[in-house]
Amino acid sequence: MVQPRDIDEYGRINWSQVTETHLVGRKAPRWLEPGDVLFNMSGKKHLASYIERVDVPRLAVCHHHFFHLRLKVSGIDPAYLAWLINTAPSQDYLFELKRMRAGQAKESAGRKKRGDALLTVVNKSMLAAFPVWIPDPERQEAIVQEWQAYVTAQRALQAQIQAGEYSYLRRVQQHLSALG
Repeated sequence: MVQPRDIDEYGRINWSQVTETHLVGRKAPRWLEPGDVLFNMSGKKHLASYIERVDVPRLAVCHHHFFHLRLKVSGIDPAYLAWLINTAPSQDYLFELKRMRAGQAKESAGRKKRGDALLTVVNKSMLAAFPVWIPDPERQEAIVQEWQAYVTAQRALQAQIQAGEYSYLRRVQQHLSALG
């Protein structure tokens, strides 16, 4: 089962962290498939994750904190949709929608606590109202490729920073042990 903690800051799923779960119930689960998009509806940041492949030995599902999106419309690449949702302007838009919705709830309910709770959730109607700019398929593919190159470069930089920190701390430790 993919949970919010299994997704990094770029919306990528760390399949090695996914928890194995035994599902019980009458209804057949909606299994994750390549091409699906997961949208984290709760929390401060609402990342979307494109599922390029399901990288676990068994079938997988998503946690109830996600909307499991399977596009039925042609002309939009699911990887592009995930990228679009994760951009800063889209995140700002979703935050503003939540703020407005929470303000309306406070006015109608007259209870501050209920309004604050609504600030963390994007519901189905809010997601359905999300404006999607759809360029031609070639441009969508180019944008996704640029994003993937950016994420790869960022991860390489993070690895260099971690290696540098480790090296620095090891040298400081050697200096301190020489003193004593």
